[in-house]
Amino acid sequence: MQEQEENVQFDNMPNFGDMFSPKVSDWDDEKEYNSLYDELLEKCRPDKFIGDTSDNKKFLLANQLYAELKSKQGHSDNELIDFRDRAMSLLGIHISTKKLYSWLEEYLNPQVYTTMEPYDAERVALAGEYYMRMRECKDDIHALEKLRDDAAIFIDRKLTEDKIEYEKRQEEEKIAKQKEQEEKDNQFTAITFLVLFLVAVVIIIIATSQN
Repeated sequence: MQEQEENVQFDNMPNFGDMFSPKVSDWDDEKEYNSLYDELLEKCRPDKFIGDTSDNKKFLLANQLYAELKSKQGHSDNELIDFRDRAMSLLGIHISTKKLYSWLEEYLNPQVYTTMEPYDAERVALAGEYYMRMRECKDDIHALEKLRDDAAIFIDRKLTEDKIEYEKRQEEEKIAKQKEQEEKDNQFTAITFLVLFLVAVVIIIIATSQN
């Protein structure tokens, strides 16, 4: 029976373009913050909203928000999300996406999964879908957070595998060190017995010669 050549359809396939090509970071000059509180503290400062117009509405809003923010010192990033969103809405400030984007990029990049064995085509495709969504909303903190939540199971699977692999390497290194120590102990024991044997032989020889 003559084999029929399969016609592969490319019309509906995603155009990956330069997805994997090296890119210059858009955040090269962006300041990095230790916490969301530190970022808000700088971006909500009232003096940043004093303009040339007589409309000081944003200045007054910033003044109120800044006072509220100061009372939240020590709060975690998650505890400041609602405040952050109000500040973005009322003051029009931009919240850096660099930290979250970089974190997502590490776990969603399909290149990470193409090297795994056995090869999982479905997993690579899913990573590619998330990765393209990530690139499309690079500067939108809310869209990136939604993507993080949507991909939570996928990322958790990768994190779990990383943890298992790390623990496996740790156990292998532990066993290797134990084996190395055992070999050193055995060598030391052998040398000790050899020295004792030689000392005994010398003593016997000396005792025999004196007789």
